[in-house]
Amino acid sequence: MNAIIITNGNKPSVELARKLVSTADIVYCCDGAANWAKDIDIKIDVLLGDMDSIKEDTLNYYKGTPVKLIMLPREKDMTDTQFAGDLAAENGATQITFIGALGSRFDHTLANMHVLERLYKTGVSAKIVDDKNIIFVAGEGQNNIVGEKGQCVSILPVGNSVFIENTQGLYYPINNRALYIEEPLGVSNVFLDKQAFLNIKTGEAFIIISKD
Repeated sequence: MNAIIITNGNKPSVELARKLVSTADIVYCCDGAANWAKDIDIKIDVLLGDMDSIKEDTLNYYKGTPVKLIMLPREKDMTDTQFAGDLAAENGATQITFIGALGSRFDHTLANMHVLERLYKTGVSAKIVDDKNIIFVAGEGQNNIVGEKGQCVSILPVGNSVFIENTQGLYYPINNRALYIEEPLGVSNVFLDKQAFLNIKTGEAFIIISKD
């Protein structure tokens, strides 16, 4: 099952948002992101959060629809985004795409990236998408990375290090070496074609496919 989770960071273009939502089996919306979803007429299925950033008229609007409302306490041990990711996984999502998950609050951006890791460890394929970036976690074994010829792709350790056996299809090959968190050697590699392969022996890496 394919789930979309809309969070309250910087939003993608309306065109991209509608394209992604059109592929979803279920759409979760976190708190104030519902203001935007309502404004651009995106259908959501679940609205959740502590409702500290949603407009009163938006909340009242959704109360009058079939949308499922989940009210969370303001003082809690997880972000709304983590709660939404966990809930989607528990409800059977095997693929989750987060939109609005990057933004000016870097702490939230970093936390959202680690939600990807959390979901990866449970077997869920999760990614963050906006008009400039696609971010996901790659783990041990062969990973197929899809992009465009000449596009930038960065490989950064999730933890202290990730050991790369080899890569194929990248301008700067990586063979039998560890990438360390304090040495961002994997930044700004380049696709030689529309896909590349990354073989990881141990550890996990954030894959960030970017457009300037």
